[in-house]
Amino acid sequence: MSDNTVEALQARIKELEKQVADAAIWQLLAERAPDGISILAMNQELVYANPAFAKMIGFGPNPIGLKMNEFLMPESRQGLSDKGEESLQTGFFETVLVYRRKDGSTFRGHVSSFVLPGETLQESRFATITRDITEYLQAE
Repeated sequence: MSDNTVEALQARIKELEKQVADAAIWQLLAERAPDGISILAMNQELVYANPAFAKMIGFGPNPIGLKMNEFLMPESRQGLSDKGEESLQTGFFETVLVYRRKDGSTFRGHVSSFVLPGETLQESRFATITRDITEYLQAE
């Protein structure tokens, strides 16, 4: 093996090690965030939920696979399809949604959502950051 090949491989290994370290930082950020972070597939199935979001919706520590209609109130789901269409055009939307926990209790969440584009529309995802605004609304 030539010296150039060895140097190229070493450089690539360093690059990959940095990518792994960067990914670990981003994962730690998401896992420790006080706001709920979730990712929905185009079929409205939950494919990622950080611990804060899982706690907010009360379906246990691993709610992956839930459909949106299991944790959103009907009035929120109705308006959300328009917002989803909007975000496909603009890449982003903000709104307030009413969530339903497994125990039936509800809370209002301020949602910022954006599209994570995929190779095809079906492979795209909606990423959301949710903040429970119940205490804020009660203080008003």
